[in-house]
Amino acid sequence: KKMEVCKPIECKPLGSIGIELNEINNIRNPMQLGRGGMNIVYDITYDKELPLALRLTTISTSDIKKNESVGLLYQTKLSKSEEEGGSGCPYIAKVYDFGEYAGNFQNHRKGVYGILEKLPEDLLERILNESTFTEENLKIMTKQILEALSCMHNNKIYHFDIKPENI
Repeated sequence: KKMEVCKPIECKPLGSIGIELNEINNIRNPMQLGRGGMNIVYDITYDKELPLALRLTTISTSDIKKNESVGLLYQTKLSKSEEEGGSGCPYIAKVYDFGEYAGNFQNHRKGVYGILEKLPEDLLERILNESTFTEENLKIMTKQILEALSCMHNNKIYHFDIKPENI
């Protein structure tokens, strides 16, 4: 039995935010923001008003490509405002575009890409850079994490890789 899991999502075309996908290979010396087991994240900010990150999944087996694409679809749905056809969940980074990538960006020949809102830092960076957190900081961070998870769960979406570098 098929179920529709997402209503149509209005994605802002990359051209309207100043990026054409075929220009990704022309990005010179992008700053690497982070690296995980399967992903590398680059800063591709063109405009300080709209900081962007390019996330490339570098392992591209069919299962990983499918899982990454589904995850980015759900993140898109959750992060878009209700006016844009999404759920309007707070504290979830916006996804502007995603899909399969076949090319040669920084020697990564194929995989899944996502162009996302660039956040100032992830929780792991914050933990490593600050020696102490105040009780007020911890309350604010905990509330934001729980609001994001609550919105996900209310939309019947569950995250199975919660860790500081994904927050």
